[in-house]
Amino acid sequence: MAAALLAGSGVAAPSAVAAPTGTTGHVGTNALYYQVVDADNDPYSGIYLRYWTTMAEVDRVYQNYMYYGNTVELHCGTWGEAVGPYANRRWHLVTPTNGPAQGQIGWIPDRYLNTPNVANQPTPGESECWED
Repeated sequence: MAAALLAGSGVAAPSAVAAPTGTTGHVGTNALYYQVVDADNDPYSGIYLRYWTTMAEVDRVYQNYMYYGNTVELHCGTWGEAVGPYANRRWHLVTPTNGPAQGQIGWIPDRYLNTPNVANQPTPGESECWED
C-alpha cells in the first residue's frame, strides 16, 4: 500500500537505516531521525503508522505499531488532518528504524514525534513530499 501512496509523488520508497542510539535531529547530511512520543499521556504504549495523512487511515496490525521511544527516519513532510489541541496539520512520511514497524513506511502526525518545530511549522531540514 505504501508503494501506491508513493506512486507519482516523486518520492522513492526508502530502505530502513538504523539511527545511532540516542540520536535526534540531523544525522549525516540528509537524514533526520526523531523519537515517537506519548503526546496525549494516553493508556497505550505507542501509535500505528497511517496509510495517509488522517488518523482514520490505519491498519491496526502489529507490523505497523511504533512504541513510544522508537526511532523513525523522516523522509518528507506535508499537510494533513489536524491532530491535537493545537490543531497541528503537519505530517511526516517515515520509516521506523526499530520496533515492530521497523522497515515499514507510513505517515505519522507531527504531534507524536519529538521534532523541534512548533505546531503547524515544517521541521527544519525536512523536504516537502510533493515539491516540484
